[in-house]
Amino acid sequence: MSRRSIPLVMLATLTVLTVVALVVSLSQSASHQNPFGAPLYGFGGYRIHQPTTEIGAQWRVPAIDPSSPPRSAASTWIAVANSQRQFIQVGTLEITYGAIAEYAVFWSDVKVGFHPQFIGIAHSGNLIKFKMVQTSRGWRLDFNNVTIHAYPRTIVVPYGQGSTFDSAQWIQEDPTVGNVSDHVPYPTMVAPTFRHVTLNGATPRLREKDGLVLATANGVILVPTSVHHGQFTLTGATGPARQYLTDFFAYDVALYPFQLDTFHSRSPSKAVLRRIRTTLSTIGTELRTQTWPATEMSAVKGDERYVSDYQKLFAHYSVAPAPLNAAELTALRSDNRRDKRYVIRIRHALGLPPA
Repeated sequence: MSRRSIPLVMLATLTVLTVVALVVSLSQSASHQNPFGAPLYGFGGYRIHQPTTEIGAQWRVPAIDPSSPPRSAASTWIAVANSQRQFIQVGTLEITYGAIAEYAVFWSDVKVGFHPQFIGIAHSGNLIKFKMVQTSRGWRLDFNNVTIHAYPRTIVVPYGQGSTFDSAQWIQEDPTVGNVSDHVPYPTMVAPTFRHVTLNGATPRLREKDGLVLATANGVILVPTSVHHGQFTLTGATGPARQYLTDFFAYDVALYPFQLDTFHSRSPSKAVLRRIRTTLSTIGTELRTQTWPATEMSAVKGDERYVSDYQKLFAHYSVAPAPLNAAELTALRSDNRRDKRYVIRIRHALGLPPA
């Protein structure tokens, strides 16, 4: 198999998914507003909710280290979405089969099932500019490999014609393969720096509340830096922030099947509930026994109450094939509203965005 054919094989199997289409986490208001997404923990970067007709950014394609896990992959992209479940993106894929690394430019949308559509070869270190502009014909996708002095390339995707898009996203992703929760290993590499970030032809004001943390099954946890002069990167979490994110990663993974069940109006299985209860019990123990900075102990105690509330909620939750219990859903929404403040407080104390 040639080196050039490898990206096409991986592109046929990887699924790159939207961040706005996520089933709502328990730290947010539970509702049926998200249709097809992957777990929130698989995305890092920024998203902002406002009407969007143009989005742009540029970055250097990150080099994958040969020590990366085999068949690992990452994806770097910009995208727009809306509450009507529409979504379109353009960016780069970073893929490795161990010693062999490949890089490609792609686009994707809902109509192609989020499967990347290959539109160009790239190389590590290439500086590539991307822009998406809404037109009467759909979305115009522009990319320009500045490093190799290539001519700018433009394609028009007849998607979302006449629709209003109200979410703009600049994301580093741990893609999935097969099932939407089956993330491939994340490669060893320096995260890209997003530069010259634009929204509707201007530099957007992206704040901490707009940030997303990328957490992966193989232990890579990346936190977006603050945005200065239209630029940000993602850096590895350290100290108490990493400890907290590591503690809750197993819970996020266990919770996702429940979120999907709730979205599809069905009760969870015994196995799903058992895993949720087990991870909550573990987190409760970790919060009580781990060493935390004295300045953050009050926030940690709040998170212990958060965990305790959900332990009570899930202790006797309805199990499939029984239908969803309206009283339980009401209790879930009540707990979400009450306990959201605990999550926001501790994450802010640790220098983390609320999601």
